[in-house]
Amino acid sequence: MMRKPLLVNDVGGNLEIAIPGKTGFKLEEDWNQVALTLNNLVKISADEYEQMGSACRAHYKSMFTQDKMVAKYQEKLQQLGESIK
Repeated sequence: MMRKPLLVNDVGGNLEIAIPGKTGFKLEEDWNQVALTLNNLVKISADEYEQMGSACRAHYKSMFTQDKMVAKYQEKLQQLGESIK
């Protein structure tokens, strides 16, 4: 994953990955709002862009690596198994 801010909409788990204003931008369904968001993106400084990208990468690595995702699935499956007993 590259160190770039994300542009996401509120579908599925996208907002778990992109924290608006910190790791990226949330795109609204309204096209005028999309245009404003894209305008805000091009107005940020190179330093802010790099900071958001680095924060995005760090957030991803802290939450969504293969090992962490496997552990989360195992935990959920174990909880499901215990609830069936």
